[in-house]
Amino acid sequence: MMEKSFNIIGRLRLRFGRLSAVLFIIFISMVFTKVAMIIG
Repeated sequence: MMEKSFNIIGRLRLRFGRLSAVLFIIFISMVFTKVAMIIG
């Protein structure tokens, strides 16, 4: 029982890993543009 749920969590983490990476990049770029606008 424990191994099965752990396997599902592992698969979800693999799938959400890419999604969160993309969202993280978008977030960083948005922050960078705001900072660039404030500095510029």
